[in-house]
Amino acid sequence: MNNRPNAPALFASPLIGGGVVALCLVLIVIMAIQVPTLGAGNTVLDFDAFYIAGQMGHEGQIVATYDKVAMLGRQSALAGQEIWMPWTYPPQFDLVSMALTWLPRGLSYLLFTAGTFIAYLLVLRRLVGPSLNDALFLGLPAFLITAAVGQNGFLTGVLMGLFALGWLGQSSRAGVALGLMVIKPHLALGSGILAVVSGRWRLVAVTFAVIGLTSAAATAILGPAVWRAFLDGTATAAEGLKQGYYPLYRMTSLYAMLATFGVNTSLALVLQAVAALVSAGTIIIASRLRWPAARVLGVTLIASMGISPYNYDYDMPILILGLGLLLPDLSDRLGQWGRRALFAFTWLCCGWGQYAALTGREHLATIKGIDTAISLGALGHIALLVLVWRTLLSNPDAARGRAAAQVA
Repeated sequence: MNNRPNAPALFASPLIGGGVVALCLVLIVIMAIQVPTLGAGNTVLDFDAFYIAGQMGHEGQIVATYDKVAMLGRQSALAGQEIWMPWTYPPQFDLVSMALTWLPRGLSYLLFTAGTFIAYLLVLRRLVGPSLNDALFLGLPAFLITAAVGQNGFLTGVLMGLFALGWLGQSSRAGVALGLMVIKPHLALGSGILAVVSGRWRLVAVTFAVIGLTSAAATAILGPAVWRAFLDGTATAAEGLKQGYYPLYRMTSLYAMLATFGVNTSLALVLQAVAALVSAGTIIIASRLRWPAARVLGVTLIASMGISPYNYDYDMPILILGLGLLLPDLSDRLGQWGRRALFAFTWLCCGWGQYAALTGREHLATIKGIDTAISLGALGHIALLVLVWRTLLSNPDAARGRAAAQVA
């Protein structure tokens, strides 16, 4: 879809891009082999929460997955220690989780994680074209953590990538992918805002039709009680977030950063709401400028990651989609220091949680309250959005002149 084939690479060669893909696939295989059965070696990864929920669904206990005591009890029994991964996914994702249990845990992990990763690569390649290697390099930290824990960041990346392709193709079928993002609706709010302010009403109608149909299917299969359980589960999770039970250092929201710096959680949520309004305003302003559709969409996908307080590093493949769309424009405008800043801010946003985990394990207690490890992912995201916005508003000819002067 990218019609700028001559845009110069900012960072990566095909060799580096291929290395990123190979590294992620090898990591997925290793993790599948290391934990072939649920709870092997007292290891409980994010994927295992999906698998446990699927098992409980087949046992007729899907409502109990949203009960903190029942769900966390099963996780903790497998891990041999207290685990905090409450189930908050909408009932539509319960159906996905139940499908995962049709295969043994190790094989299911391999097929789900590798399959969604490969699908994401195909969508990313179609969307960003010659900027693929740069996008892969910039997304490496997010890709590694998603591969290592078996999260669904590649799946949501595929859905948002398909939405982006449909949006650029002026197709209302983009609403199908946007509607399927009901599995993680907070990540799609920005794109929904863009659709509304752009007057794409057929796309909006398709989105809500898909949400309605999938909701009806989940209700028919799981029973109507699952919805009340889901609402109760999200309320429990929201309280847990305020109390610091989640690994905030892995999160990329302003709320998480402020909370780990000791800001009162109520005030941090208020400031997060302000950040959400700024992110939404950025999307609306971009939609009003006479920019190409790819540029508006790229800004939208990046800004969307600042709306919810509940964003993780493994959700960042969506941000990489947006950044990939903007790389051709950025390559015309960024000088040497701008490229370094782009790299640093993106890796800070996508990789801070892994760095904190590797360098400060003794400070990562999450069960007993606010993490003592700080969260800096939001700092990277905010700085990246500001850099992208200012760069896109700059004159490319003037930027090229500055870059030439720096080289000289």
